[in-house]
Amino acid sequence: FIPVEGVTVLARWWFNWESGITNSQGIAKISGSFGGKVNYHIKWDADYWSIRDGAFEQAYSNNPSQSGDWVANIDGGKSKAYAHVHRACWTMFYGDNLGASDQSKNDRFILENRQKISVYDNQGTGINYGANWFVFSQISIHMKRDDGSLWPSNDIYATTIHELAHSFHVMDMDVDLASYAFVGKMIYESWASAVEWAVTSKEYSRLLGYSYNYPYDKQSNWGLLKTDYSKTYSGDKAYSPVFIDLIDNTNQRNVYSWRSSSYEYPDDNVTGFTLSELSGILRKTFTLNGLKTNVKALRSDETTLSNIDKLFETYEKIK
Repeated sequence: FIPVEGVTVLARWWFNWESGITNSQGIAKISGSFGGKVNYHIKWDADYWSIRDGAFEQAYSNNPSQSGDWVANIDGGKSKAYAHVHRACWTMFYGDNLGASDQSKNDRFILENRQKISVYDNQGTGINYGANWFVFSQISIHMKRDDGSLWPSNDIYATTIHELAHSFHVMDMDVDLASYAFVGKMIYESWASAVEWAVTSKEYSRLLGYSYNYPYDKQSNWGLLKTDYSKTYSGDKAYSPVFIDLIDNTNQRNVYSWRSSSYEYPDDNVTGFTLSELSGILRKTFTLNGLKTNVKALRSDETTLSNIDKLFETYEKIK
């Protein structure tokens, strides 16, 4: 089991209510001034986000009354989804998010901007509706694939990271949603996909104890159809690996070209950029051409600049 940090645990004995917050070992300490069996609850709620059961109800995990400590081993159901959504929120707001956002500015996510995340026990993928929603959730997370099977835990975690990356992106713009509306879909989806890939890979490498590369098929399968540059191998050109290409050290043209001679993959000999560097240019990046210009401004050596030009050649063919 993975310890879940930052969770609010409530304890009630008659009219005596107490609460505690779990530490890095997943332990919440409460005074224990109770005279009998205690009703324990987890309230999936924190300073900057609140997890919902469906559209409106606050998410709770409840335990029948008992004496002594409550050992909450969460191994299924909605509570498991709540826990992984919470873990992703904790990483983005308090943990090592690799510089994907400026955590010193977390207070932007209070009042109407508090992230409300609805969890649904049905089919679907993550959906982000942006900021400034007073009643409705900004983010929806669905527990099941289209075939009815459950999404694996790491996918629920990764999808939440992706949707939160959109929320942080909105808030990083000069006039939040008013500026974000002019950002091209390829920019904002490719950025969120890069954050999802990098942060999830880092977190599960930590948990597993060895290097883990979160598989993101839309990125690894992304290639342009040579006879029609409006079509890609993955089916959606907006979810491109352009930000990932700036970070990783894999040239997908060498790795994936064997799949089909009909597709052109980006020639990626660029590496060494970080999420922290790239997040710093998001505020002024609206188009692919703008991204190229802003990325080149971060480097000065001729070899890297030439490789950046070569990398963007394929992306610039998109119609």
